[in-house]
Amino acid sequence: MKIKEFSKKLAAFALAFAMIVPTAIPVSAATCPSSVEVKTYKNGYYYTGTHNGAPIEIALDEKGDYIGNLKSSSVNCRVYRVYTSTSNKKAKIGVWSKTPGTYTVTFDVFNSNKVKKESKSIVVKVSYYTYSTSPIKDVLYSGKSIYSGYYDAISIPKSGKLEVKLTKGNKLKGIRIGTREAKTNIYKYKSTKNGKKITLSKVPYKYSYSSSTYSYRRENMEADTMIEITYINKKKEVCTYTTSISKLVNYAK
Repeated sequence: MKIKEFSKKLAAFALAFAMIVPTAIPVSAATCPSSVEVKTYKNGYYYTGTHNGAPIEIALDEKGDYIGNLKSSSVNCRVYRVYTSTSNKKAKIGVWSKTPGTYTVTFDVFNSNKVKKESKSIVVKVSYYTYSTSPIKDVLYSGKSIYSGYYDAISIPKSGKLEVKLTKGNKLKGIRIGTREAKTNIYKYKSTKNGKKITLSKVPYKYSYSSSTYSYRRENMEADTMIEITYINKKKEVCTYTTSISKLVNYAK
């Protein structure tokens, strides 16, 4: 009887112990923020994923992992994968928006064999901020200010008249327009006169590298046209002010 009772107690203990042993917790395939906040000009905000980082940065779990099926909940919030590196297991998502609000960005994480590992969603909160252009009173492109809510970066005309207006006491000396060359990936500048027609750049910044051990890719959302304004200020000093006009050429559709 004692042996049977001991066996029953041992079996009961083993069953109870098995019930309290924790099960394995799934590990996330990627780490990213649940929400991000970005500021926008009235004519649209873009973020390219420069050395300062894109608004959405994703830490991937394994080398070879990548993100795909990138989507936004609204056409008022455009997104694009601007950076991927298999060596440091990171991806970055650029964001462009002209309309304040709350949006949702979704994407899937895949492994090197193109097998889906996980789906992710991130809330993007967009709001306005102000911008000062002194000593530049305004810069007009195709008849509208580039600072005060004109064309957005998608619908902006490919070409148009450029007009620079300075604040009182400053005198315009010259204007140069810089557009990126596809072969060299650098800007080539040409002089233009105030009030003349210019054509916007069509080439975004691109860079990629691949070896047997890792690969790296970066491609901006927008093509920037640089505007270099040289003027003489109230103290008779020659100064240079640089601004830009951007046209969105890359975004998830």
